[in-house]
Amino acid sequence: MRVLLTLGGHRVESRVELPDGTWIDILVDGVLAIELDGSTHLGREQRDRDRCKDQMITRVGHVLAQYSSRQLIEQWDATYHDILLRLSVAR
Repeated sequence: MRVLLTLGGHRVESRVELPDGTWIDILVDGVLAIELDGSTHLGREQRDRDRCKDQMITRVGHVLAQYSSRQLIEQWDATYHDILLRLSVAR
C-alpha cells in the first residue's frame, strides 16, 4: 500500500507518533491517518485501546480511515478510491 500510494504521488509516513505515545500506522499527505486492523483487533481490550487511539487521531486534526488487511489485499481498487475520496474531503 505504501508503495502504491507513493507511486500515486502521495507523501506517505509510517508509524507517526501521537502525543499520547501511540502510533498512526500510515499518514498520507499529512492529513489522512490510516489504521490497519488485522485479527489482533477482535478482542474487547484491543477495541477499547483502538477507540482511545481513534479519538487522539481526530483530536490532533487528522482524518481517520480504517481498513482490514483483507481489504488491502482483495479490494485494493475500492480501498484506493476510498482513500482518494477521504483525502479530497480532508483538504
